Amino acid sequence: MARERYLLGVDPEELKKQPAPQQPQTPRGKWENFWYHYKWLTIGIIVAVAIVVGLTVQSVTRVEPDYMICMVTMQEVSIDSDARLEEILSTYAHDRNGDGKVRVEVRCLNVSQGDGEISNPAAVTNQQAVMGHILVRDVDLWAVAPEFYNGTLSNAFNGDPASFFMPLDTMSVPGISENGKYWNWEGLPILETDKELWSMPDTLYWGVRVMAEDADEETVTQVNDMLALLKAFAEEQTAAE
Repeated sequence: MARERYLLGVDPEELKKQPAPQQPQTPRGKWENFWYHYKWLTIGIIVAVAIVVGLTVQSVTRVEPDYMICMVTMQEVSIDSDARLEEILSTYAHDRNGDGKVRVEVRCLNVSQGDGEISNPAAVTNQQAVMGHILVRDVDLWAVAPEFYNGTLSNAFNGDPASFFMPLDTMSVPGISENGKYWNWEGLPILETDKELWSMPDTLYWGVRVMAEDADEETVTQVNDMLALLKAFAEEQTAAE
């Protein structure tokens, strides 16, 4: 009786056991069912995979330059001036990695904090990049502003920034420092005659990073190539004075 009382007014059809929903049988139906339940999970996985593949391809296919130069400045250098300097330096370089092309990359890093009115928010990042190159030792040829040489390098190397560079014994050109460790390109004619170099600093100390005591044969060859590039560039450009 109790059951009948509770079921009073209920349609008997509603009490019939409903058959279990059938799974899609066609490929399209299966796909629509899957997409309905796992749409956003699938999209997330596809995006993640695309990012990983993109980064992997970029790292694998990127061709390393034959020559890498770290230029540390206290002012902004335009993209055009940077590209022009790379073009000029490439005429004194050769294909070191055997890919059939000569590529010189000048990485300009402005580490100036600004004068108070115009700040440089990228200065901290650039300073970290410079210190990273110093610590990792992945750059041998450097061009640095006097302020950086006498400030940051001096502090980093116990007041002896010259210990950062190796002697330029093979170079005999105007602008070689008294200690023979760097070449100052101040007064270089090309800085005045080539208008594309308009944003380049008037004074830069060029030098080659001193090798570690346990440097291998590959490193020795690389350093010698950097010295040869700097020597050829300095000698030809100063000869135009």
